[in-house]
Amino acid sequence: MTMPFKGILLPTDCEGWIPLKRITLADLQKACGGYVTVVSIAQGTLWCPDDAIGQAQNLYTTFIYRKPLWGNVVVTGGVGAKGETLSIHPTQVRHIIKHIPLVKRYATPALLEYIASI
Repeated sequence: MTMPFKGILLPTDCEGWIPLKRITLADLQKACGGYVTVVSIAQGTLWCPDDAIGQAQNLYTTFIYRKPLWGNVVVTGGVGAKGETLSIHPTQVRHIIKHIPLVKRYATPALLEYIASI
């Protein structure tokens, strides 16, 4: 199955997710609000602001991936054999969509603090 988009933007406001049709460096920087840094996870790659000072904690990444990150985060499918950024896999999209209601309901400050500590 081919996805109609390449990545997903998970904004800090927890109002849903935004599909990204392209994942060039310029697109990633625009989505994250400036220079980006990469966090590798088993399911793919998280792109987040390099300097997130003053930005809100991203409840999605903290809750779904147990990665306490700040600012808007883009999820892509990892890195290919030639170093290219891969598109997000449909299974990962379903995983994110399934967890969005849980994040909105259960992501309390105490839970987030606990997740960040483990």
